[in-house]
Amino acid sequence: MFNKRFLVILLAVLALALIGVSIPIIIDNWPQIAKADGSKDHNYYEELTEFKFRITDYPDDTEYFISFPSPITAKYVKQEEVIDERESNIPYFEIRKMAYIFTESSNNTQISVLIPLGVADDIKMIPGEIYKIEYQKQYGFPEGYSLYFLTIQKGTNVIFLGLSDWDINYKYHLSDFLPIQASQTRVLSDHYIDGDFGWLRMTNTEIMFVLDGESVKLHQGQSAGLGDYEITLLIAREVEYDPKAYDAGQKSISYVISRKN
Repeated sequence: MFNKRFLVILLAVLALALIGVSIPIIIDNWPQIAKADGSKDHNYYEELTEFKFRITDYPDDTEYFISFPSPITAKYVKQEEVIDERESNIPYFEIRKMAYIFTESSNNTQISVLIPLGVADDIKMIPGEIYKIEYQKQYGFPEGYSLYFLTIQKGTNVIFLGLSDWDINYKYHLSDFLPIQASQTRVLSDHYIDGDFGWLRMTNTEIMFVLDGESVKLHQGQSAGLGDYEITLLIAREVEYDPKAYDAGQKSISYVISRKN
């Protein structure tokens, strides 16, 4: 009896030790989506956080897209950094955003325009002045194909424009809102990243912005001034999808443009 009991205990200890050794190995080899810092990176220009936005009441987080159809006329109050609780209430998944707070003109309700931190942290507005907020937000299937379009205007001047879409000039032509033209001038075939889980490859593209005969060419993650505007190209890429994946979606173009003065 003693020998059997000792043998059972010994086998249990050995099993636990084996599990303890194998767990780190399993974790280290867990499948991951390719990133631009690994062996699947081929001179890939890493993308920045894509442009998104939400318009909510303040300080709560109720969506106001139905209550306040575009455009919204509102008085600018202030900006502040917030954690978007609606998107995640798990601490290590907190999404920090810049909230631009306005007082809506028709019923004096305070609203906030929430934009991911690092995308548009300083839109030049003057507290107490009236601005027009115009937006469009559409969802396709999958949600990765969604469209985000937002402008903030002072009189006839667009002081901020943000756009995320699945193709350049697919839905909105930049020149319809600002005196700037945008076009894809080159696919950087030697700048790509291999993928997994729905997409096979992302290849960087070059986008040219033109204003009054002057132009700048940008890759994703880059910024440049053009006339009275500052342009940041967040995402610019061609995506090759796995033919067997019917629910994979990645943005192809995302940028923000702010008026400098």
